[in-house]
Amino acid sequence: MPVSQPTPVPKSGKRHALLFVALGLTAALFLPSLPNGFVSLDDPVYVIDNPTIKAWSWQHLKTIFTEPVVGTYLPVTMLSYMIDHQLFGLNPLGYHLTNLVLHLLCTWLVFLVIDRIVGHAVAAFVSATLFGIHTMHVESVAWISERKDVLYGVGFLGALYLYVAHVRTGKRFTFYYWASLLVFVASALSKAQAALLPVVLILVELVLMRPFSVKALARTLPFFIPAILTAGVAVATQRAAGAVSELDTAPPVYRIFLGCYALMNYVWRLMLPVNLSVVYPYPVSGGRITTQWVYLSPLALLPVGWAAYWLARKSRELLFGLSFFALTIAPFLQFFPLGSALYADRYTYISSIGLFLVAGILVTTALDAGGYRARALLAVGGIYLVFLAGNTFNRTQVWHDSMKLYTDGIEKEPTAAMLYFLRADLYERQGDAKKALDDWNEAARHAPGNIDTYARRGDLLLTRMSEFAAAAEDYSRVIQTRPDFAPAYYARAVAYSQLGKTVEALADVERAIALKPEFASAYVVRGILRVRMDQPAAAIRDLDRAIELDPSFANAYFNRSLAYAATQQFATAYADADKARALGFTVDKGYLEDLRRRSERADK
Repeated sequence: MPVSQPTPVPKSGKRHALLFVALGLTAALFLPSLPNGFVSLDDPVYVIDNPTIKAWSWQHLKTIFTEPVVGTYLPVTMLSYMIDHQLFGLNPLGYHLTNLVLHLLCTWLVFLVIDRIVGHAVAAFVSATLFGIHTMHVESVAWISERKDVLYGVGFLGALYLYVAHVRTGKRFTFYYWASLLVFVASALSKAQAALLPVVLILVELVLMRPFSVKALARTLPFFIPAILTAGVAVATQRAAGAVSELDTAPPVYRIFLGCYALMNYVWRLMLPVNLSVVYPYPVSGGRITTQWVYLSPLALLPVGWAAYWLARKSRELLFGLSFFALTIAPFLQFFPLGSALYADRYTYISSIGLFLVAGILVTTALDAGGYRARALLAVGGIYLVFLAGNTFNRTQVWHDSMKLYTDGIEKEPTAAMLYFLRADLYERQGDAKKALDDWNEAARHAPGNIDTYARRGDLLLTRMSEFAAAAEDYSRVIQTRPDFAPAYYARAVAYSQLGKTVEALADVERAIALKPEFASAYVVRGILRVRMDQPAAAIRDLDRAIELDPSFANAYFNRSLAYAATQQFATAYADADKARALGFTVDKGYLEDLRRRSERADK
C-alpha cells in the first residue's frame, strides 16, 4: 500500500550519505551546548536539588512513578535523570550529552518518517536538516530541564514510524502496531504533549493512506486510552500546582486574539528565528493589550492561511504537513487556557516537523523541475542554511549559564518580569545587593501583582540593606494579597522590631504563630520582644518552645541566655550562651566571661 507515488530518489548509499550530513551538521552546531552548565530555571528542582534521582531504590522509583514534579507528571523523564546521575553525578556535561544524543535520534527519526511518507530522500534530508539545526529547537536541547522534549520526541516519532510501517503491511495487527503503542506510552510518560499522537495517526489514515475505511480509522482507538489518561493527569497536576494560564478567566474573544498573535509568532519565528528569548511575556499590562499586533494578527494570518489552502490542494503530502503543524500547535495557542506561557520555543519541537515537511516537498519539486529556479533555490537555500547554522551555533552559547541567559532575555524582552526576578535572585546570591534591588524593582514594575517579588525584595531590604521601613511596606503588600501567609507577618514583625515599633511587631509575630504554630523563628522573635518589654519569664517560655521545635537553633539558645540573665539566672544563661557558641553562633567573649564571673559570685 504505497503512501504516495515517489519521484526518482537516490540509491541507498546516497540516502545514507544525506542522513549522515544532516546528523553531522546537527551535532556540529549543538556541540557548544556540551560545556554549558545548569541554569537556575527549573534545573535545581528537576536535577540539582532532587533527592529522588540521586540513588537507586524501590522507594525512589515509586516516587518517580507516583508523584508529579513542579506540576508535571513525567516519570520516564525523571528516570532518565536518575540514570544520568548514576553515570555523571552532577556534572552538567553528561546531561547535555544525553540531550544532544536524543536530539540526534529525533533528527534521524524525522528523516525516516518523512522518507517513508513522501518516498523521497531529498525531501527527508531537507526536513531532517531543518529540524536538526533550527534555532527554535535550541531551548529543547540546551536546557537540561527540557529533557522531556527530546525524550518524548524520540517516542512520538518512533511510534509514528512504526505505525506507518504497520499500515503498509496491510494486516490488521502486527508487531509494528503493538510496538508503536508501547513506544507511544513511554513517550506519553515523558511529556504530556505526546498525547497528540492519536490525532496525528488519524491524520495519517485520512490523508495519506488509501483506500481509507472506518475499520482503518478504528485501529487508532487504542492509542486514545493512554492519550486521554495522560492529558487528564497533566491538567490535574498543573492545576493542583497552580500552573494555569493567565487567560483562565479571560473572555473568549480576548483569547482568540492572543491565540492568533501566538500563531503569528510561531510561523514567523520558524521562518526567521531571530530575537529568541527564554521567556515571552504576555503583551498585557494593567489589564490592557500593549501591542497593536495582537489585534492585527488575524489579518496578518490571512495570507498565511490562503497560502496554506493553496498548497494543501496540491498534494496529500502537503496537506498532511500543514495539518500536522496546525493540529500539534493548536493546544498551545491559548484558545483554550493551558500553561503559563503565551508561546515558547519548546512548543514547536514536534509541531515544526509539519512545516519542515512542506519545505522538503517544495524543494524537491523545484529541484526536479530543474532550470534557473532550481539554481536560484539552491543559492537562496544555501544562504538560509548558513544563516540558520550561525544563529543556532550562537544561540546554544546563550544557554551557557543563568546570568547570560536571563540578560539575553531581558535585552530581547525588556518587559519580562520573570527574567528580572530570576536575575535578581542571581545577583543576590552573588552578594550584589544593589543590582539585585534594581532588578526586583523592575520585576515589580512590570508585574505589580506578583507578591513573590515583594516578598523577595522585602527580604533583601530587611536582611542585606537595613531598609526596614521599605521592607515593612513590601511585606504589607504581601499580607494585603495573602492575609494567611505567616512568613510575611513574621518578616514584618522583624522590620517593625528594628524600627522600634514593639507593639506592632508583637501583633504581627502573634499572628504568624497563630497561622503557623510550629514556626520556631516566630517564637524567637516574640521572645526577643518580651525581653525588651521586661517580660523575661514569658520570653523564656517562647524560647523553650523554639528550641523544642528546633533543638539546633543557635539563635534561640543565645536569646534564652539573655532572658535568663535578665532574671539573674547566670549559670543557666552561661550554659545557653556556650551552647549557642558551640552551634556556630557568634557570641562575644566578654559576654561569656561576664556571665561566668556572675555565676561564680552567685555560687559563693
